[in-house]
Amino acid sequence: MSRGNKAFTAGAIALVIAFAWVGSATALTTSNSAAATDERAPVAPTELVVDVDLGVPAVLLSWAASPSDAVRQAPTGMDFTSNGTFVNVNDVAAYNVWRSDGGDFVLVASVQDVAYNDELVEAGVTYTYQVTAADAGGNESPALESAPVNLGPPPSGGSPTTPPGA
Repeated sequence: MSRGNKAFTAGAIALVIAFAWVGSATALTTSNSAAATDERAPVAPTELVVDVDLGVPAVLLSWAASPSDAVRQAPTGMDFTSNGTFVNVNDVAAYNVWRSDGGDFVLVASVQDVAYNDELVEAGVTYTYQVTAADAGGNESPALESAPVNLGPPPSGGSPTTPPGA
């Protein structure tokens, strides 16, 4: 084999190795947009206030909004060559209201407001509530918990008495 053929063969092998290495490096560094993944939970709401209306019965909950409940700018992609494009986003999509009557907490509502009126309660039962902030990515803040709320004595369930001799 001539010296020219050896040089050509060595050069061709080097190019094949270089293209294979560049191809594998490209495959390793390709990723999704940084704006596409939300793994952070919102900050928990604060200042939970619970009022009881024994006449209905109902429990009115109100709280201070999560510090994460604010509009901010988020990039829509990774092209920042011309200042990029941004959209307004809010890190809180809803507030989840959880209720327990002594057992496990059960989700009773997801609201966008900072108040909830729970009319699906019964007199004579003690309830505890939790409120969390949730974002559109399914992340949920730690719970803000109320003290136990007692809805008074149970309604009198006595049956009418039958007069004697009837």
